[in-house]
Amino acid sequence: MRVGFFGAAREVPGSCFLVETAAGNLLVDCGYFHARETCAQRNYEAFGFDAASIEAVLITHAHIDHTGRLPRLFKMGGRPRVFSTEPTKELAELTLEDALTIQTEEAERCGVDPLYEEEDLERCIKAWDTVAYRRTFEVLPGVHVTFHDTGHILGSSFVVIEADGKRVVFSGDVGSDQTLLLHDTEALPSGIDLLVCESTYGDRLHPKVTERKQQLRAHLERNLKQCGVLMIPAFSIERTQEILFEINELVEREGLRVGPVFLDSPLSVAAIGVFKRHSQDEEMMDLSFAKKWGDDNLFSFKGLQVALGVDDSKKINDVPPPKVIIAGSGMMDSGRIQHHLIRYLDNPNNTLLITGYQADGTPGRRILDGVKDIELRGYSVKVRAHVEKIESYSGHADYNKLGNWIRHAAPSRVALVHGSAEAQDAFTSYLTHLGQKNVTAPAFGSWITV
Repeated sequence: MRVGFFGAAREVPGSCFLVETAAGNLLVDCGYFHARETCAQRNYEAFGFDAASIEAVLITHAHIDHTGRLPRLFKMGGRPRVFSTEPTKELAELTLEDALTIQTEEAERCGVDPLYEEEDLERCIKAWDTVAYRRTFEVLPGVHVTFHDTGHILGSSFVVIEADGKRVVFSGDVGSDQTLLLHDTEALPSGIDLLVCESTYGDRLHPKVTERKQQLRAHLERNLKQCGVLMIPAFSIERTQEILFEINELVEREGLRVGPVFLDSPLSVAAIGVFKRHSQDEEMMDLSFAKKWGDDNLFSFKGLQVALGVDDSKKINDVPPPKVIIAGSGMMDSGRIQHHLIRYLDNPNNTLLITGYQADGTPGRRILDGVKDIELRGYSVKVRAHVEKIESYSGHADYNKLGNWIRHAAPSRVALVHGSAEAQDAFTSYLTHLGQKNVTAPAFGSWITV
């Protein structure tokens, strides 16, 4: 068995790993590279392998940096079977439809062909089967696969592949200990020959969840007091639901006044529908909070208004402050949050509250790094608003959780992916300190023979 690294190699986005077995080729994830160039040109580049050679794709979870190029695989001649958990398929269908709209508009603006088209997405969805956690199945003759819960987002998985007498595990994204709605990450199995593991926060520790709730409360109270606009760019899947969940608790159970709150993200609203469909599924969600409160609507509260259409989004501007706007996208590289940034970012009375990872080159990362001017949709915008960040909303495990997770399984070899070079170097040192031998961070296009 060989594993090739064709994305998320010495960087965070673009998850894509080729597994060569005696029975045929598998792909684990086929993710989108976030835009660093006009129209995200990197997503148009060759995969590094023949799309037609892939017989099956295993999707760890629905985030676009793990799924975004999957329809392009079909466009380029691939006809694989696709496998994931049921919520992953449901959420991925939503995110890929949304991405199709965005990248088609960008392609037209830049004068290039779309990354993929509707018929490619349709072929992809038709080829997609769902599997349950911990149910081993034979994906190719003699190649057995099992999905296990990582607690990162709804339906997220790490994937165990057993073939050619070897056991290889792909972590996907490992959830933090702060996730309230999901189960904790399952333990790794023993006897792992190669663990391909994310390292997004390989150099950081998260504050406690109780601290983040108090931080959120403080920002909401401050915004109300100074009659400002609190902008919260949020990833549509998991992050938005967690923020709504905690504002629900603050407003409905602790009596906090926050002013009107606008959810300006059709994708987030659609994703909430998937959460609700699985709200009684104890295999997928931790139902202890719903049972404790007797509440079957964890994502709504007094004062919340949902903007679905473009006109609804524009009407938010007519509402005087104080107000709170939750909008996608989380890294501010697309979506409705950009319109609100253009309108409100230059006002020192307002606040931009960042709650998630910001990849290099994205508007969110540049703002977080302290730029004073930023270009958005052709506008040059002054950054005068307060820029704040709550670290512990991250859906990724920090180095302490990841280290313990790996240490207890003691794999023969660890390959670090999905992290900056700095995070991977720091995490390599930490794992070595814990006694883990043979830790590497493969470069793009490199191979490991298992």
